[in-house]
Amino acid sequence: MEETNCILKNLKNTGTNELTTVVCKPAPYFNYNITHLCDGGLVSFRDKSWSTKATKRVWYFQDGTPSTDTVEAPKVIFKTPGYKKSFITC
Repeated sequence: MEETNCILKNLKNTGTNELTTVVCKPAPYFNYNITHLCDGGLVSFRDKSWSTKATKRVWYFQDGTPSTDTVEAPKVIFKTPGYKKSFITC
């Protein structure tokens, strides 16, 4: 019992005895359904951010239509062939 009181007193003295909710930021991550396509091809993306669920997100798609989006699973048409930069922020 004495040891428990000592621990509780130490927690109180150091200011760590209150329960707090830790708010972690989402770690941006996504996947897509295709890696090679022709001009005008459609790619489906999906937000797979982890650590905590993303409540806000913004997608960016180089040469895509749309070029930005805020939905969880956007579908994007790329106008020209080649490597494209696509990323998400949470």
